[in-house]
Amino acid sequence: MKIEPDPKTVAMLAKQKQDANWAFRCFLKKCTLSAAEIDAAVHDTYQAVAARIDCRSYPHLHKKPFVARLTQAYSNCSVCPIVYNVYEELKKRLWDRGKSLPFLE
Repeated sequence: MKIEPDPKTVAMLAKQKQDANWAFRCFLKKCTLSAAEIDAAVHDTYQAVAARIDCRSYPHLHKKPFVARLTQAYSNCSVCPIVYNVYEELKKRLWDRGKSLPFLE
């Protein structure tokens, strides 16, 4: 997993990925993955990323349920390298997997 630790670079990349990040947020709100599955993925990814970046207590990604704080996580992508990197990894882990899962309408 490639980690981007620089806050200025994270801010630039998050701005470039705003639309995809919002779409991923919407995906997580409507997908058939359970909150427990999403929380497990978030916490696992958070541990891997936080071990490699300082300011580990800031993003509060260890708190459950993650799906209740999606807008906050989306917003924090541009200011916190940990949130940005976790969000990017989750898009790879969950979004690609979930694209084959039906949405709840």
